[in-house]
Amino acid sequence: MIILLWLFLGFVAGWLVNLAADLLPPRLPLRTYWYTPLWHLKHAFKPQPSLHSELSPRPIRTLVVWAIAVILSITVSIQIGSAIVALIVASYGWFLLAIAIIDLEHQLVLNRMLLASLPLVGFIILTAGMPRLTSALLGAAVGFGSFLILALLWPGGIGMGDVKLAGWIGLVVGYPAIIPALAIGVIVGGLAALIVLVAHRFRRGLAFAYAPYLAFGAWCTLLLGASNLA
Repeated sequence: MIILLWLFLGFVAGWLVNLAADLLPPRLPLRTYWYTPLWHLKHAFKPQPSLHSELSPRPIRTLVVWAIAVILSITVSIQIGSAIVALIVASYGWFLLAIAIIDLEHQLVLNRMLLASLPLVGFIILTAGMPRLTSALLGAAVGFGSFLILALLWPGGIGMGDVKLAGWIGLVVGYPAIIPALAIGVIVGGLAALIVLVAHRFRRGLAFAYAPYLAFGAWCTLLLGASNLA
């Protein structure tokens, strides 16, 4: 019965992540376009009438996001004994998935997403102690500061959206967990960037989304840390 609940939560989260990826970048109203995930899926079988000039059919992305959201849900339910801790970690994972998809599709890390999440993040820190307040603040400072230095040293390679995301990750994982979280993101992202450069014969001006790799590092750190905690 519990596994069915987590499957349902993963399905709902996948719907919300797809909606975020569709509606937030072009600022489309949820009330009008709440059903866009179904519209994407219908396109896989039969071309559908256009909904909006800002919306392109993405049936593969929609299915992949749903699959990842459900996998995240099942993973935390198996790995983490505490239901509350599992729900917190899963929620962070789903949020990071939305950040990653939007960056992949639009090369944007939306300030309004990070800012909107801060009240909930603060509530979790103050009530659940995940992480403790001093650890969270120090982690945010390390994450933001280290990526700000990278952005200054590598203009055009690291954007301010990545800097803010690194600070957000530091806030939710705390210190010293921010160090392995960023290390994983930097290493995996660096390897991916190298592959892209080689594939395009080191052509200049290539756009590269870094947020998915930061999100991956954060998710790995959150899952391992919460597994040990639970």
